[in-house]
Amino acid sequence: MSERFIKVRTIIFTEACPLDCRYCDLKNDAGFSKSPCMTKEQIFDLVDQFDKEDDPTTCDTRLLFSGGEPFLYWEWIKEIIEKYEHRFQYTFNTSGYLLTDDILKFLHNYTTSLVLSVDGNERLTNYLRPVIASPYRTGYYKKLKEIIPSLLFYFPNTPYKIIINPRYVDLLYEMYLNATDLGFKYFTFILDFESRPNRKIPKNKELVYWNDNYTTILSEQVDLIIQDMIMKFANG
Repeated sequence: MSERFIKVRTIIFTEACPLDCRYCDLKNDAGFSKSPCMTKEQIFDLVDQFDKEDDPTTCDTRLLFSGGEPFLYWEWIKEIIEKYEHRFQYTFNTSGYLLTDDILKFLHNYTTSLVLSVDGNERLTNYLRPVIASPYRTGYYKKLKEIIPSLLFYFPNTPYKIIINPRYVDLLYEMYLNATDLGFKYFTFILDFESRPNRKIPKNKELVYWNDNYTTILSEQVDLIIQDMIMKFANG
């Protein structure tokens, strides 16, 4: 008898987002803002198609909601979940900026996981993740910090994810400490080599490309993280 497998069905139905992240691949793509967002009917038709195509006796279908920020369309998503319930697993690529206690409590009743991009402490995220609606473009971290206790209560295995590029790879250990201070049990990072040709270059700044010097810094930062883990393990 063959083992069941997980089939991930990604739904990118919007480019909209309350943040204006500097590293956003979507907005740096040549096709950004040239395609309309999916309508509610299109999304529901797509999920219905997944329901019919995927045999639940052989695979578990995971709906991955992404964007943009999927929680801008929470009412649509909630309606999908209420319709299909445990037929699917549910995953979200999110900044966490729009999460609420009610959303987390609802999602806790289903097989749900969150791919949460925190991207650093308040000082770093004020630079990396400007809030579009804020006159000062700041405030992401403060709002996220308010919901983190509820988030980790309902989803304690959610990792603190940070995207690291050459300009601030030397801050990786500091951000790891930030994650532990917030109560996260898992910490993960993604390297951004900043070498994509279509990336928009900020005024008066040239692209910084990854080289062996940054690899050395990364290695030193990871060593510090490992040392911290070993010491905490040794101390119980």
